[in-house]
Amino acid sequence: MRTKRLSIILILMVFLLSLAAPGAWAYSTKYKLMGFSGTAGEVLTTGTVVCIADADGLIYKADANDATRQPAVGVVGLQARAIGDKVEVITHGIFRGWTTLSEGASGYLSETAGAITQTSPTYSQKIGVAISTTEYLINCQEYIDTSALTALGVLSGATPIILEGATPDAFESTIATEDPTADNTITVPNYSGAVPLVIAQGYTQTSNGDASALDVTGSSITLADGWFAEGKTLKYTLGGTVTGANGAVSVILYLEDGAVMTLTSADGAAGDWTAEFTVVAVSATAQRIIGVLRAEGGAEVITDYATDNTAIGAAGTIPVKAQINLANAADVITNEYVRIEAWSKAD
Repeated sequence: MRTKRLSIILILMVFLLSLAAPGAWAYSTKYKLMGFSGTAGEVLTTGTVVCIADADGLIYKADANDATRQPAVGVVGLQARAIGDKVEVITHGIFRGWTTLSEGASGYLSETAGAITQTSPTYSQKIGVAISTTEYLINCQEYIDTSALTALGVLSGATPIILEGATPDAFESTIATEDPTADNTITVPNYSGAVPLVIAQGYTQTSNGDASALDVTGSSITLADGWFAEGKTLKYTLGGTVTGANGAVSVILYLEDGAVMTLTSADGAAGDWTAEFTVVAVSATAQRIIGVLRAEGGAEVITDYATDNTAIGAAGTIPVKAQINLANAADVITNEYVRIEAWSKAD
């Protein structure tokens, strides 16, 4: 009789412990409303968010950072399962075991495999909603790819569009807009091609009154290792004034610490000047450079064409800059603005 009583007490203790804070038992199923079964492709535990892999049809941890582990379809129920075991996947139900959840806030597939987060990642698939500080109501929603939408309505916010690209990872491109003060219209032309982007722009004056070269303020940039590839284009536009008429003036483009093009006027006639350098990559190791200098208020036009062999295979970044130079210290050349653009040509 005493043994029987002890057994009953132990059973009651286990039952009461099962009702205690779920954190002590990790994640557990509170209610199961709908689900299905599959075969585990890896070791899985209760509360793990899972997907069905297209490659083999097995159940794996879902991951917002891995395109092969998306979308999530549900959460593992029952106990842990080994590779090849049948696994219960609950698509609708209540799970417990979390702590300090924001009640009423959505839970999303995390960039940590198998987990749920209340901070929406770039791949934003809603898994459920927190109904308490420790529980999620699980109801995996279909991830909507908006790339083919013809109308999306009004996007609000300073950075309303974030593009992941082909590889889900920690790097994205954000399209932002200044706060409009009037209705603006941007018209996309009926052509295929790349859009030039202004990657640097400045209006700080650089004045040179010495017969030597001087770096143009705001013109120094650093291209990433491997930046040049076929079709990649870089354009420098500079401008300013010249006073004095005693000697030639030069505008120089440096690429990887070498002067790849020097545009020099025939004399030092005073007036406004502008210069353009366009660098077009024709292969991984060759670039064509086209230069135009308009001096003496546009009366004198100097053009040049050159080639360069900066290789994308060489390790290290690629420094680029512009310089202004005088043949005679009695003259003064001033650079008043610089703009740098980059783009790729259309295939």
